[in-house]
Amino acid sequence: RYNPITDKGKDVNQGAQGLDCVHEMNTINHYVGMFPIATGAPVEKPLAKFFFAFFAVMLIAFMLPQRAARVRLLSAGFLAVAAWMLVDQYALGGLQAHVAHYVSETATFFNEPEKIRGWGENVTRITHLVIGATFVAMLLIVLGVARVRAFTLVLALIPALLPIYFLITYAGWLWFFGHNMHPWGAFTLKPFMPTVFGEGKVAQFSTYSYPYWGYAMLVGVMICLLLALLIRRRQLREGSVE
Repeated sequence: RYNPITDKGKDVNQGAQGLDCVHEMNTINHYVGMFPIATGAPVEKPLAKFFFAFFAVMLIAFMLPQRAARVRLLSAGFLAVAAWMLVDQYALGGLQAHVAHYVSETATFFNEPEKIRGWGENVTRITHLVIGATFVAMLLIVLGVARVRAFTLVLALIPALLPIYFLITYAGWLWFFGHNMHPWGAFTLKPFMPTVFGEGKVAQFSTYSYPYWGYAMLVGVMICLLLALLIRRRQLREGSVE
């Protein structure tokens, strides 16, 4: 116990440990049958770093005024990203380790090995498809930029829409959590859509979901890229860039 008179000089925070907020939320949520937070976005999270590199290559190429230079940079950059993705996910076992962690975390509170193992197999299968689709997208972008002058606008448009991609994914996984309640929960709730933006209520709990400054910065970058896209469109019409 802490005595404010005799222990006023004592460092009461010595040896204290930080609260694991994710663990606390998972513990609370499992009472209503909600799966752990790690269950969400199992394909997007490990591949996000490659998507950002993919976007970065496109943005750098977009800034180049000559089409030949853009094609060379896109080819080299996409080859580097593709090699990194293959080595990380397959040669170094990143995909296998991620799926094992996903299955373990998802089964923290609800012991349904066959169902959760099937989810893990789906994560592996969908990850293969997404990686393959990314390679196809890289090839199509290089060919499009090489053959069509106006296709260079895609190099800014695709990364510019990142805030929208995030919002769609965020809302989709909130729907998943609210519509896949496990029947073993101590309390029964009807399927519901958690709040995306604003304030909501789940049973006796109030929920708050608002964008933070990071998302505001992302929207600011989107606006800047869209303005740059309009400028480049005018330059293409005037012939000042290739």
